[in-house]
Amino acid sequence: MPGLLQIEDYSKALGDTALPRANGETTDLRAQVRARRQERLRGEAALHAEAVIWEPALHQGVGGASIMQRQIRHLIELSAQDNVAIQVVQAGIGTYPGMGSSFTMLSFAERHFGDVVYLDSLTRSICLEEPDEVNAYNMTFEALQKVALDQEASVTLMGAIADDLSD
Repeated sequence: MPGLLQIEDYSKALGDTALPRANGETTDLRAQVRARRQERLRGEAALHAEAVIWEPALHQGVGGASIMQRQIRHLIELSAQDNVAIQVVQAGIGTYPGMGSSFTMLSFAERHFGDVVYLDSLTRSICLEEPDEVNAYNMTFEALQKVALDQEASVTLMGAIADDLSD
């Protein structure tokens, strides 16, 4: 689940399982920072965001059924915004581009800034700026969008998954 799209309780639930364990104050602060970052998806100068999520991530049950249901409903609400596109890669499609990888593409309106790939791992985060590396991720993201359900079908699937969740 992309951090930018996570509700605060989902983010906290993830933080509670991280090792080595952070104290509750640190986990809360991280979740609050993500929530503040998400505010950039709204308003006059809203950022444009496109995400592709693998269906099993929607069934994972992070934080329990109630939190997961609210997280999915949040994704559906975000999808209704003109500046946010969320697609789902269905489980069971077999191999697909980028399988097993998680990455974030950052593009900027200013032409003098090139695209950047952000990789987040267990112990550190790195940014890739080399054109060949960035191009490989751009190609992968475009291929992911092609194998994923379109936005309307993705919203329908997310709604069905949310409806099926119960404690």
